[in-house]
Amino acid sequence: MPSIIHNQAEVTYHYEQSVGNIRSNIVETIIEDIQPIKAHMTSLQSAFNLNEVITYLIQIENMGTDPLSVTMKVCLPICSAYQLGSLKVFINSVETPIVPIIEANLLCITLPKNMSPQDKGIILYCIKVDSNIDPCLCAITSSLYITAHSEDGSTYNVEPPSSVTLHKETASQLVLCGQWTQDYRTLTYTIQLLNYGNLEATHITLMDWLPISFNIHQVIVETNENQVIYQPDQYQYNRFNGMILLPNANTASLNVPAATLTSPGRTVIKITGTIAK
Repeated sequence: MPSIIHNQAEVTYHYEQSVGNIRSNIVETIIEDIQPIKAHMTSLQSAFNLNEVITYLIQIENMGTDPLSVTMKVCLPICSAYQLGSLKVFINSVETPIVPIIEANLLCITLPKNMSPQDKGIILYCIKVDSNIDPCLCAITSSLYITAHSEDGSTYNVEPPSSVTLHKETASQLVLCGQWTQDYRTLTYTIQLLNYGNLEATHITLMDWLPISFNIHQVIVETNENQVIYQPDQYQYNRFNGMILLPNANTASLNVPAATLTSPGRTVIKITGTIAK
């Protein structure tokens, strides 16, 4: 815990035959505790799939001046299981055999000997994502808690705990939205393709049925700040039954970018035309 020290100055002074006294404001200074143990956790994968094996890497280091006994507890992601026999521990590049303890969704690791000052450790382990994971679950999180004890009885915890969050790897989470607007005799059909996945959706083919005898004047595709006007040979349209198919795979492609942290990827298709009398 950080400690707080207070300071207040006091001055005594004389004037004529009297003595004066005045105090300053109280100043607070926060003394941060120096944690001797440093830790970082990461994953070798940037996203997860169902039934996939995920590899995690933990790096720890004794930054202090005293030997430390170290215990780690890893809170495994929901809908996952530790892969037995996957744990590998290296201290200063030398492998140290350890049998972890599994408690519910906790992976408990205790180093068999103290970490000397400046010692560095690398821990590798694997989990497997369930094949029947809830389809609405789009992210899994694993958290690392470390407790270190020095020989004088002091206890240190790495705060805040390290954590790794992986998002579901998918590019097929598309949502299709359509609307139309009318300006006198001109109709504009607006179709939005929204990608909630973290990979770009590619090789998309769109099929729609426009009003029979609808005369297409223009087809525009907007992605981010880019706008592309599709030429008649870049899509197929049958004005007798209203079916439009785009793009023509030989001359154009239709993609939707991946979602960002704040919004889905978006591609907008605008089909403008008139209905023949």
